Amino acid sequence: SAADKQRDTLETIRLNYLFHEAIGKAAGNAFYLAWLRQLLDQGQRIIGLYLQDVGEQMDSHENSEHGPIAKAIERQDADAAEEAARRDAAIISERLNARFGWRPSGTLLLDPDRRRANAR
Repeated sequence: SAADKQRDTLETIRLNYLFHEAIGKAAGNAFYLAWLRQLLDQGQRIIGLYLQDVGEQMDSHENSEHGPIAKAIERQDADAAEEAARRDAAIISERLNARFGWRPSGTLLLDPDRRRANAR
């Protein structure tokens, strides 16, 4: 049902927050953790919209972009964890740009000279 899907989305957002917060705490850098919490707090709505697009594809934490990060951390492979985190950020950035980057107004001719030229 729609209510179940909404609860799943909210739980996924909560778990995403906790996942990234745990990494921030493990880093032992108070400034990074404060920045990360602020970013996560402000990004929850965007993550919700992102999950609407990819929700069915994200069956579990293992299948998400977080899986490789968690596995690298378990192996204590900092370089692999950093690379996996960069891929995670790039994937989300690409998906968000694809979802929100297109603007209907982008096709409007706002320059009066261009409008006149196209009218001829």
